[in-house]
This record gives sequence, structure tokens and C-alpha cells, in this order.
Amino acid sequence: MALAEKVEYISVEEYLEGEKLSQLRHEFIDGQVFAMAGASKRHNQICGSLYRHLSSKLIGSNCDVYMESVKVRPNNITFYYPDIVVTCDAEDDDEYIVHHPLLIVEVISPTSERTDRYEKLQIYRQIPSLQEYVIVWQEEMLVEIHRRVEGQEWTVERFSQAEAQINFDSIDFALNLSEIYRAIEF
Repeated sequence: MALAEKVEYISVEEYLEGEKLSQLRHEFIDGQVFAMAGASKRHNQICGSLYRHLSSKLIGSNCDVYMESVKVRPNNITFYYPDIVVTCDAEDDDEYIVHHPLLIVEVISPTSERTDRYEKLQIYRQIPSLQEYVIVWQEEMLVEIHRRVEGQEWTVERFSQAEAQINFDSIDFALNLSEIYRAIEF
């Protein structure tokens, strides 16, 4: 007979204090802590490209853009580290956490696709301030935008042609798909 593995649970407070001291980033879901894997060069290049374009657009605005090391708290029992998050809410003054994201971007790999496209999508959609959730593939030229249109109604758009223009309606910004993948060879 196999022994059941004991799962350790910690409080939100223990998690937040631990993250301040940790060399690694961890996501937190309902009392459980999950270490985040390192990213590939391709992942890093795509995130960097998007971050540069978004931050250039938002200079001088009341919005802030963060990359990879700032947590989002979609509900009381969950903390994620999205690849990119934009907030335009003056009340988002916590040093470590964005509570009112407007735009979230996740760059996915084959190993993170299920989590980012299904689990995180469902949780992120529950954030009242979130207007767009953008999923960017790193293994192929493909971007999917989930956009809030009315209340809890969402639309989905997919872009796979290099010349396609992607509109980030939440921040009034457009970018060609080829700009996101400029440094990437497929």
C-alpha cells in the first residue's frame, strides 16, 4: 500500500514574507506554493520586446508596466507572476503586488500552455479591472487576446500573420505581430 504524500499549506502572510526573502519566485494557490521554472532565451526575448513596446507607449501616462517579478492577486487565495502586467489604477501602490491590472500578458511554452490558457484564464477573467488577457506562443507566431466587452462577456481574437495588427484596446495601442517576434527565428 502506497503512502499518501503530505501536502503542506501555508498562510497568505507566510507566503508573502517568504517571497521577500526568496531567491526564487513562487506562485501561491489556496495555501500551496509552486516554484516557477526558469525561462528560455526565446521566452525572455519575446517578453522583453513586448515590455519595451508597452513601456514606450505608456511613458508619461498614469499607467505602469511590470515584467515578470511583480505579483498579481486575482483573488484572496491566489498570487501569480504574469510575464507582463499593466495597471493604470492610482490605488495600485503596493510595492510587490498589482491588485487592479488592466492588461496581463503570458508568454507560453508547451509545458505552461495548459495552465496559462485554461486555469489562469478562468481566474484572471474574474478580476473586475482586467480588460485584456494576452497569450503569446513562443514556439510559433501566434497571439490570442481575450478581451472584456461588456461586464463579464469576453471575446477572443487570434493573430498568426506577421503583418497582422494587434490592438491593445485597454491602452489604445497597436503593434504588428512581427514586432513581437522580431528577434525570433522559427
